[in-house]
Amino acid sequence: MQIVLLIGMLAFVYLVFLRPQQKRLNQQKSLVSSVEVGDEVVTAGGIVGQVIDLDEEYMTLEVCPDVEIKFLKIALSRKISSSQDFPTQSSDPKDEEVIEANFDDEHLPSEVESDPKDEIVELNPTIDPEHKEP
Repeated sequence: MQIVLLIGMLAFVYLVFLRPQQKRLNQQKSLVSSVEVGDEVVTAGGIVGQVIDLDEEYMTLEVCPDVEIKFLKIALSRKISSSQDFPTQSSDPKDEEVIEANFDDEHLPSEVESDPKDEIVELNPTIDPEHKEP
């Protein structure tokens, strides 16, 4: 009877704790192995960037133009998009849409007179050495 109870407890621990952890590790490994240069990813810290370099242990992300950050691959949280999701952009200026904005002076606000109550007053308190708080 005790042996059956012990086997049941071991099976419970395996099914509740060990098996889900193994599934998460396998998902993380497949995510890390599927990342390619050009993919947009999110790190465990919440930093979003585009992968610009990969090696065995590290990946380099470009988080904004000319700002690169190097991370461990295991810090990868998820992949937002892959480089294959984006079509290559054409460098032909004919393909770009130009939007022009026209402003009339009639629609611009006129000068607003300031209210003396809105002025900022800088306080410069002086310290009285003889002043004692009650």
